[in-house]
Amino acid sequence: FPDPEAWATDAFLQNWGPLRAYGNSPFALIGRVLRQIEEQHASVVLVVPVWRSAPWWPVLFRLLVQLPLRLPRHRNTFLPSSTGNQLGVGLPRWDTICVALSGRGTEAVDFATSC
Repeated sequence: FPDPEAWATDAFLQNWGPLRAYGNSPFALIGRVLRQIEEQHASVVLVVPVWRSAPWWPVLFRLLVQLPLRLPRHRNTFLPSSTGNQLGVGLPRWDTICVALSGRGTEAVDFATSC
């Protein structure tokens, strides 16, 4: 639903480059979010499910700039929202992690070589 406080209604039409952002996108859009981070050299902290078989999983790790943080598997980790997210009902069915990502190649390379 449109939010009167929002800057825009389509995040993918915005310039993410100058931002240091946080995101918890619909899981079906994670691949597109990662492409946007890469193409616009953005820095984003993102919540994602631990889905090792997902096509975007290797891309996620290529963009990492810090070790992932596993989120607690608790029924209050994801609360229901006014947009219809009902994940707050019961325990999440999957593990989730919080990842710091950068589309600025040198940041991710520096992190990868330091591990």
